[in-house]
Amino acid sequence: MITPLASLEVTVSPLGSELNIFWTLPTTLPTNYKVYIFQRSQTDVTQLEIDEYFSHIADLSAFTYNGLYVFDKIKNGQEGMGVYEVINGLVYYYKAVIRDETTGEYSATISANATPNADVLVEIHDGKEIVAKTLRKMLDGLKNATGKKIQVSRDIEVVKQFTMGEPRNDQFMVERVNGASYQNYWGNILSAHGQAVILGDMDADVIRATYITISGPDRRDLMTSICRGRKPFLKIMAKKLGATDCQVTIEGDYYNPSFHGANVVGTTMIFTLLIENKTKIDYAEINEHITDMKVV
Repeated sequence: MITPLASLEVTVSPLGSELNIFWTLPTTLPTNYKVYIFQRSQTDVTQLEIDEYFSHIADLSAFTYNGLYVFDKIKNGQEGMGVYEVINGLVYYYKAVIRDETTGEYSATISANATPNADVLVEIHDGKEIVAKTLRKMLDGLKNATGKKIQVSRDIEVVKQFTMGEPRNDQFMVERVNGASYQNYWGNILSAHGQAVILGDMDADVIRATYITISGPDRRDLMTSICRGRKPFLKIMAKKLGATDCQVTIEGDYYNPSFHGANVVGTTMIFTLLIENKTKIDYAEINEHITDMKVV
């Protein structure tokens, strides 16, 4: 009988988009052992899937992962690792086992889960978040031939990153491609904001939104027409969500088989956002840091 891990813990980085997994090895281990950690987002890993994985371990080409990711390169003696390809706001489930690589026997599972999020306080508008929310609002504001609203965002995923591989469903990839601060100012607006210093600047934040689909050129051209026809909506919504101004350009068709496969086509839009960034700093916070300063 293989003794399971003594503990399994998943912690969240305060900067978001990162989880850290820690485990404790038992005092008794097989001579030729290996730790396997199974991960999936949104739905938990089942014991049946773990059993199926090990039943196919000699030839995993026949195993259906169904969103499962397996960490199987863990070194003996290792008791921790970071996971960086995670999306903030999604629950990630983990199950870990110890396997005797000689006999094929493995331990009972031990479980943990966590949701990555950024806990660092930021009071500045994020151009990528503005564009992502604007696209979701547009997709949920579309109407069919009878005038009824249809929630297309249930079928089209909006992600704030450039993804690799063929997508499981239609997707908008939202990326920051450029930006420039071109108008700086310093303020000391005590009458409006109390005992605080207001610091800020104006950013021209350039965001690329690329729609990709495996449903062919007709679907791509339809989405291009939707985006072209909804440009006024996109501009107004971006301003409602915090941009000072917004310009939207349809850049053209997208096709990159080396990143997404030969079956994926798409279209690209460029959002140029004018964003006013302000940070309010209390004098008490400034004085605290000045008091702690030491001159060497």
